[in-house]
Amino acid sequence: MSISRKGRFGALLVMSFALLVAAAPVNAATTKFGAKLAAGIDPSNSPVTCDHEIDGGNGTYACTWIMLNAFNGGTLTAPKTGQINKVKLIAWTDGSFKLVFAKKSGTKFKVVTVGPKVTYHDGCPGDCTVQTYNITPTTVHQGEVVGFQNFKGGAVRCDSGSSNIALFYPTLPAGGAYTTPTDYSGCKMLIQVVYAS
Repeated sequence: MSISRKGRFGALLVMSFALLVAAAPVNAATTKFGAKLAAGIDPSNSPVTCDHEIDGGNGTYACTWIMLNAFNGGTLTAPKTGQINKVKLIAWTDGSFKLVFAKKSGTKFKVVTVGPKVTYHDGCPGDCTVQTYNITPTTVHQGEVVGFQNFKGGAVRCDSGSSNIALFYPTLPAGGAYTTPTDYSGCKMLIQVVYAS
């Protein structure tokens, strides 16, 4: 049986449409960096304060906390330059911090951006949950690392003695000079930042 010209044209249209649909990206992966988070991760032995980590004090001053190791096989540095519009975290307690992005040179760091304030709640009344917060879009540059500024680290897990967070007192201003850490913390940040799609 022969197929008419009209029938062949219709078949070609259907095949072309199918190829276009197949070529379209399906649920492109979200770009993010920082800790690799999942429900049930325990922010053990937190919160901790700046001065407790630096000199054993009682939580009277703020500092800058900068991630040195990304928890649970996460991605430490920003994979590209772009806009961050979400912060994910796990925390035992209510609290807040100012998001920062920093550059590293040798063993020194400088803060490039002090971003918006993130206010979070206790996500561990039962099985600890990953909390997600929308923030004002904030620029991050490829190769930068994430950190925060406040006096208390609530979104951290403290079960190791190695150097996982660099601490700076007083807090580092945006655009300041490269600075040697005041001290280090063995805690691990339970914070991840997500690019706008």
